[in-house]
Amino acid sequence: MIEFRSPQNEKLLSYIEGYYYLSEKNEKLPHYLTFPNNYTIVTFIKNGSVQQKGKIIYITKSNGNSLLSVITQYKSPLEIRYLDPVDEITIYLKPGALACIFPELINDSQVKTVFDCDAQFLKKEFNRISNKEGNKDLDTEIEKFLANRIGRKIDGLLAEMIKRLNNNQTIGEISAELNLSRQYISNYFKDGIGKSPTEFRTISRFRKAIKNHAIDETLTKLTYENSFFDQAHFNKYFKLLTSYKPKDFFKQTQGNNKVVWLII
Repeated sequence: MIEFRSPQNEKLLSYIEGYYYLSEKNEKLPHYLTFPNNYTIVTFIKNGSVQQKGKIIYITKSNGNSLLSVITQYKSPLEIRYLDPVDEITIYLKPGALACIFPELINDSQVKTVFDCDAQFLKKEFNRISNKEGNKDLDTEIEKFLANRIGRKIDGLLAEMIKRLNNNQTIGEISAELNLSRQYISNYFKDGIGKSPTEFRTISRFRKAIKNHAIDETLTKLTYENSFFDQAHFNKYFKLLTSYKPKDFFKQTQGNNKVVWLII
């Protein structure tokens, strides 16, 4: 099972949701489904390669090849299948944090999935970190590296839009209250986050339902608390994002309300 780690460095709390790492020494190969979220996911893989076929991402060993990927957007589950063990570091950045820590990846973030960014300096740094032995040393090195890269705070207007969308406000409501055109809001948000405000809001509602379910709320209560019209409407959105009905999804998934995986 992949261990998702929350940052211990207080400087990172506003920017990083968490991270995990894998070692080529692992005997058990991960195989899981990952579901839509609003994080920006940055992954470094040493001596490996990635290939996507449809909704399946295959990770294989490739000596001498290292890659750095950035993912901002996927609207349906992705199956992640490791065919070989690899050294990997994956970081989940909070919305808007990419420009603060990895500004050189902003252009790549405008594309749904980039499996090999042309950022040689970052690759060298991640390669150096991945050579550390022992979990404690690796945790320390990852967090030190990330904290030292913080160049500025998350954009104020972007942060305001994120807060309002997480509170389930529509673009129309945000436009009226901030006195900005809907087009301006959509473009500004897409440039900063890599997805549209509408898509972000839909995923935010989905994730909030997962979080609330973790405290044993019923599906009926989840439906209305997350502003779905009725149970059928809730089921429809849930199946679009997960390919599962809510009841089946909650029975099978593992993880926490931040990162949810279905282990295969």
